Amino acid sequence: MILGRRSKLKRIKGITHGSHIDTIYPDPLWVVSWLMRKLNEENPEYRTVNAELKRGRLFSRNKTVDVRIYNLPFGDDVLMRTVVIEDPEPHLITAFPVLKTETSVQFQIERVFEWINGLEGNVAGDVLGEVKPSVSFFAVDYVERKADYLQRETAKVKLAFLAYGANVGPLGDDFEVELPDAGSMKMNLEEAELLLPATFGGAFMDDYTITGKVLRVRPSRTFYGDGYLILLKNLPLGEIDLFALKEHLKGEVKKGETLTAIGWLQGGLV
Repeated sequence: MILGRRSKLKRIKGITHGSHIDTIYPDPLWVVSWLMRKLNEENPEYRTVNAELKRGRLFSRNKTVDVRIYNLPFGDDVLMRTVVIEDPEPHLITAFPVLKTETSVQFQIERVFEWINGLEGNVAGDVLGEVKPSVSFFAVDYVERKADYLQRETAKVKLAFLAYGANVGPLGDDFEVELPDAGSMKMNLEEAELLLPATFGGAFMDDYTITGKVLRVRPSRTFYGDGYLILLKNLPLGEIDLFALKEHLKGEVKKGETLTAIGWLQGGLV
């Protein structure tokens, strides 16, 4: 059983967090500076967990450390989860935005991709439902729930989507495909609800293009400015909360419209 659990885990290099923070603030360096001031001057509340870090970029051998986790409000529906190691003095390891959401799915956990810092990870598997799509999400609770991700076969997971960019309207116009022994066929994506791996340069395993119908939309401010919290109906995922800054959204978003967005998928255990 232990060997089976270990086979889920694979260590990867990971990515820089600019590509995550960009979805709520265009200057990640400003956010890091803000975080440091917040931590040093205001002494916000935190919780402490114990984590074993593997030998690698941070340490020359395996090491057990105390890790502080801060949830710093960054807007109406967004917080900045900030991870600090006490070794022996506190120093910031990583930070990323978390969208507060209540939408959840049943998820079959297939693989866990742990970043080289040992404190972050992506989880890959299948959303259990009508379509059963295979997806990978960035686990916002990885540092404290790593054992659960490795031990569980299925789990209830809250998913959310943060957009790099979005526009009101379908993915594209009609296009043609060639079918064996049937010639060309036109397809209309106007009503399609899709979840496709993103193909832009530098896209990571949690980056996707998503389309769906807007079920609900309301303003959602951040420290940077205006944004929208959108409940999107998407056949592969069911329903999912999506956040987009106003300046990242083209068109007037309203209930019943089709929305297309490119962004990253995050999740956490319920």
